[in-house]
Amino acid sequence: MQSYINQVANLVGNTFMLDGKITPHITLLGFQGKNEDEIIKVMDKCVGNIEAGNIYFASIGEFKGQVIYAQPILNEYLHNLSRKVYSVYEDVEGITFNTFYKPFSWIPHMSIGKHLDDNQIVDGFKYLAKNFVPMEAQVVRIGIAKTNPHRDIKVYNLV
Repeated sequence: MQSYINQVANLVGNTFMLDGKITPHITLLGFQGKNEDEIIKVMDKCVGNIEAGNIYFASIGEFKGQVIYAQPILNEYLHNLSRKVYSVYEDVEGITFNTFYKPFSWIPHMSIGKHLDDNQIVDGFKYLAKNFVPMEAQVVRIGIAKTNPHRDIKVYNLV
């Protein structure tokens, strides 16, 4: 996926993903919380119950909100991973969830380009329509990150 990110950035001239050092990932859950130490502690306790698994990227898509992405098929592994991560945080005080990143209201995707204007979306999508090859991938890490700007807080290896 990183090569698609690089190629689209170079083609359309939008290097937001590269400049922000945003590595290929699928956001499982979005929320805001003030206590970063508590958020880490909760994941530290449950990460041992999370296993690596396979997903299959079958298509590309775009959000009119200026994003081009690769879309995985929502298989049992990915669905259960989303539910498991949500369940460990749903009762933590002081967390506000993003409605679009919760189980059953979430479109799993891996961003290839972000903050693209209309022309960049069209050019990037045309490129991916010709060059994207469906692929199987293995989830080998899970992490906690902040956005805007992107910053990994903690990354856990699953293998």
